[in-house]
Amino acid sequence: MMTNTAKILKPYRDQIDVLDNQIVDLLVKRYNVVRDVAVVKQQHNIPSAIEERLKEVIDRVADRAGEDNEDMLCEIYALILAVACDLEDEIITGEIKFE
Repeated sequence: MMTNTAKILKPYRDQIDVLDNQIVDLLVKRYNVVRDVAVVKQQHNIPSAIEERLKEVIDRVADRAGEDNEDMLCEIYALILAVACDLEDEIITGEIKFE
C-alpha cells in the first residue's frame, strides 16, 4: 500500500524514472564512442586527456545549461569527463582490451 507521500510524489518520480532511463541510455552510447576514440588515440599515439577539448566540452555544457543550472551541470560533466579519460587511459595502456 502506498503512503500519502508516495502517492503525491508518484507522478514526479515516474517522470524522473523515465528521464533517468534516457540519461543512462545516452551515457552508455557516449562511453561506447569514448571506447572507439580511445582505440584511435592508441593507434595514433594521442594522449587520452586533451585539455583544450575538455575545456571546450565544459564551456559548451555551461552555455547550454543556462545560468540556473550551469554550476551543477558543469560539476556533473567534469565527473563524466574524468571517467571518460580514465577509461581512455585504461584502453590506451592496454589495461582494458577493446577493439
